[in-house]
Formats: sequence, C-alpha cells, structure tokens
Amino acid sequence: MTPGISKETAQQEKFQLLLASAELGFPRAMNDVGTLYNTGAGVELNETTARFWFQRAANEGHADAFYNEGLFELENPDRAVELFQIAAKLGSREPFYNLGVAYARLTSSIYWDVRWRFGGVQE
Repeated sequence: MTPGISKETAQQEKFQLLLASAELGFPRAMNDVGTLYNTGAGVELNETTARFWFQRAANEGHADAFYNEGLFELENPDRAVELFQIAAKLGSREPFYNLGVAYARLTSSIYWDVRWRFGGVQE
C-alpha cells in the first residue's frame, strides 16, 4: 500500500482497476470483481452483481468462477456438484472439499437406504 493512502482508498482503487480489466474481457478480473462484490471489499456488497461477474468469467472458461457459481447453487445440490466438477476439470483446487462432502453424503444416504430396504437397520 502506498504511504498516506487509507486501506479503504486502496481497496477502492483496486476495485476500479479490476473492473476496468473485467470490462475489457479478462476472465480472472471478472472473477475477482465478482469476489469483491460477494465480500463487499472496496465496493458495496451485492450478490446479484457478484453472480453476474462469476457467470461472465465462467462463460470465458475461468475455473474458479465455476466454483464460485457452485457456491450460489448449494440449495440445488445436483447443479452445485455439476459446477464443482467443471471447476475441478478445468484445474481449480477449490471444489475438491465440497465435492468430497457431497459424495460422502450421497454414499452415506445410499448405504442407509439400502440397509433399510433390505433387512432394516440392525446393529
């Protein structure tokens, strides 16, 4: 940070530079702008605008943008897993934890469903 510039001013300047890059079509900048809107760092928190930028970055093939989109879809697990899988295939490391949790829940629920249907739960 430049001496004499407040943290808030530095965050606003960072946002302006990233926004200009995003508007020029740079996918990483699009994802970063989405992250700033999603967290409210240097700009007013706005999930709708965050999602807009994540979608634009994903449309350009940015791996982490697919992961970020998946986080918005957690109430729709099938869609979230689909987006996490795309992110992982494109090289993002972020979705692996979420995919592991989803698969563990699926495996666990299948296990208990099978036990219940074929002989009940017996310990």
